[in-house]
Order: sequence, then structure tokens, then C-alpha cells
Amino acid sequence: QFPNTRWSLVIEARGDCDAPTARRALDELCQTYWYPIYSYARRRGLTPEDAEDSTQDFFAGLLKRGVFGDLCPEKGRMRAFLLTAMRRFLSSQWRAQNTLKRGGGQTLISIDIEATESRFASGPVDTKDTPDLSFEKAWAHTLLGVVYEALEKRQEKLFVTVRPFLAWGESSQPHALVASQLGMNEASVRTAIHRMRARYRGLLEAEIRETVASQEEAIEELRFLKRVLSTP
Repeated sequence: QFPNTRWSLVIEARGDCDAPTARRALDELCQTYWYPIYSYARRRGLTPEDAEDSTQDFFAGLLKRGVFGDLCPEKGRMRAFLLTAMRRFLSSQWRAQNTLKRGGGQTLISIDIEATESRFASGPVDTKDTPDLSFEKAWAHTLLGVVYEALEKRQEKLFVTVRPFLAWGESSQPHALVASQLGMNEASVRTAIHRMRARYRGLLEAEIRETVASQEEAIEELRFLKRVLSTP
């Protein structure tokens, strides 16, 4: 049986998002995955300030009771749900022509606009990207960022040096250079890279499982991640 995750707990809670486990799970997801929503809002043409307000409002709405009442297993991907929900949210917001600032007075997510805009400008987003593709690229890189942060906390020096070897495909950096940087022989470096890569893949798959509701969806999300990261 697929284990309970942050997202599956929210799905199980359905109309009772005030349940402690669901509330904690959703709060953690909001804190982790707000940037793809912000990126989507910016690509839709919102100013940085309006994009921040909309992001705060959007997640404030998700935290209200009953928002997840119509979810079903076929809608179990957090990525797909958030994108659809944000698209509808912005449409409703523009029709109403009335934006409640920062979630009706709630600041749910700490957003440094200057740093976020710098990230948005330097991120993997082409000017021709659609809002949906901008969201998907930001989602993929947010996933990797969570994994990289976890690895760096465990083995900072080793991680920084072998990071180019972790993603799909082999790094062009020679093992001899890495060995000299770490004061190790090449055989030890190859072993360290192999082990780090295994931990990387394991953490990545675990993070993906937190945002889906079944093993089949986890496999499909991993394929999605590879596809998006290979998109120019």
C-alpha cells in the first residue's frame, strides 16, 4: 500500500482540512511549493507585488475547509491540482476585480520580493514559455532544490564538489580533477559519486511521493521531471 504522504493526507482529509495531520501536511506543501505559483502569476502578466498578493491569497484559500471536497484519486497529483486551481483562482480574481491583500490579512508565506524577482529573472524560464510551462519548470527545479538542500546538509563539501554528477547524464568534469579537489584517489571518488547519486535518486523519489497519491503517479511524475528538465 502506498504510504501516507503530505498530499495523500490532504486528500484523505477531504472536507476537513482542519484535521491536524492534514493541516500540517498542507502547510508544509505551501511553504515548499509557493514559488511555482508565483512564477505562474508573473508569467500571466502580474506585477511582482500583485503576484505576491495572489500567491498569498491562493494558499489562504486552499487552507479553508472544504476546498478539497471534490478531490478524487484520479486528481491525486499535487502539481496538476495546484496549476488548475491557480488558473481558476486568477480568472475569478480578475472577474471580481477585487483582490484581498495578502490572504485577507494573512501572511502565510515569507516572500522576499527582491530575491524572488532575481530568481525569476535568472531562472530556467524562456521568454516564449507559456504560464503553464513556466509553472512546470519552476515546480521541477523546486523539487530538485529540496533534494539538493537535504544532501548539502548531510555532506556539504562532498556534495558541492560532486553535484554536477548527480543529475541525469554524466558530467563532463574529469574524475581526476574532483579527486584532487577532495584529496582522494579516483577510485574513491567514483565510489563516493555512486553513493551520492543513489542517495540523490532516493531523496528525489521520496519527495515526489510526497506530492502524489499512488506509486503509479510517482513513476509518471519522475518521467515528467526528466522531460521538463530536458526542455530548453
